[in-house]
Amino acid sequence: MLMKKLLKTTKYRKAFSLVETIAVLTIAAMVLIATLNIHSRVKNAVAAINEKLDENILPTEILQRIAEDLDTLAAPGFDTAITIKNKRDPSGYDMSQLTIQNRFYDKNNKLYRIIESLKVETVEVKEGEKVQKFPTVVKSVVSDLNTGSKTEMEFANVQYNINLKDIFTERYLRRPPREVKR
Repeated sequence: MLMKKLLKTTKYRKAFSLVETIAVLTIAAMVLIATLNIHSRVKNAVAAINEKLDENILPTEILQRIAEDLDTLAAPGFDTAITIKNKRDPSGYDMSQLTIQNRFYDKNNKLYRIIESLKVETVEVKEGEKVQKFPTVVKSVVSDLNTGSKTEMEFANVQYNINLKDIFTERYLRRPPREVKR
C-alpha cells in the first residue's frame, strides 16, 4: 500500500522540489569552489616554476654569448679552448671555474702567446625599469711563450652604455679630453 502511494505521487510529479533544487545547487557550488581552489593552486605552482626557470636563463644566456664570441674568434692564426674546473669550496659547496684560453700561433705554426680569461662577472646596467646583464671578463692573464713573461690584467668598475660621444676621432685619439682621462 505504501508502494502504491509512492508510485501515485511520483507518477504525476513533473518538477524538482525546492529542497532538491537547493541540494543540487549546494553540491554544484561545493564542486565549483573545490575546482577554483585547485585552479588557484596550479596557477601559483606554474608561476613559481616559471620564476625558477627564469633564474636559470642568465647562465644559458652567458653560455650562448660565449659560444657566439667563440665563433667570431675562431679565425686563422689562433684557436680557442674552454676548460671547466670543478672543486669544492671550504663551506662544502660545489664550485666551477670556466677558463677561456686563446692560443696564438706564428707563421711557422708555433705557439707563441696564450690569453686566459680567469674570472667572468655579470655587470648589471639599469636603464629605467629595464636591467641588462653583461658577462664581463674581469681577470685575465696573457703569457708570452717566447720571453716567458706574463701579464695579469684585472678590470674594476666596468661600465656599459655610458653615452660616449664621438671620442674615437683622430683628434681625440691623439689628445683625449680631460673628462675621459680620469
